[in-house]
Amino acid sequence: MGKKEKKKISVKQTMTHEETVSFLKTLMDSFNSREVIVKNEEDSLLLVPADEIGMELKAKVKKGKVKMKIALSWSELPQVEALVAPAEPETEAAVEEVAEQPDAKEEPQS
Repeated sequence: MGKKEKKKISVKQTMTHEETVSFLKTLMDSFNSREVIVKNEEDSLLLVPADEIGMELKAKVKKGKVKMKIALSWSELPQVEALVAPAEPETEAAVEEVAEQPDAKEEPQS
């Protein structure tokens, strides 16, 4: 198996206080649903938060400017790749075949 492809998206913008609060609430809701979509004008990236998440918070005030950074990190879940990977043709055919079969509980018609 080769190296995994590195995926990176960067988003930088200026927002009002209210927009920042709304953004953080939306981010929190995404974490609760375990589907965080990060997107910019060119790309998007689906992140699936794990049960255990590392957190680092940095804050500083320097020359009248306040800066705060929050970094979250976790290990990628192996089963996520299976959900994102394209389906195998044999799997699709098997799913279609099962879908076309009559329900086993139904009685045959006379």
